[in-house]
Amino acid sequence: MPTKKNEYTVVGNHTVLGHEPGTTFSASLSAEQEQQLIDGGHLVAGKRPQEG
Repeated sequence: MPTKKNEYTVVGNHTVLGHEPGTTFSASLSAEQEQQLIDGGHLVAGKRPQEG
């Protein structure tokens, strides 16, 4: 069971784990769950750089 929290930003068009698109949050995800959400285009690790 993962215990370390990592920071993620929701980049898709759907809420992920209760977090709205564009928001950054910390969570303890399994490596498999993290990779599935990143590969699916739902999350990026860390804060998303500001555009413009």
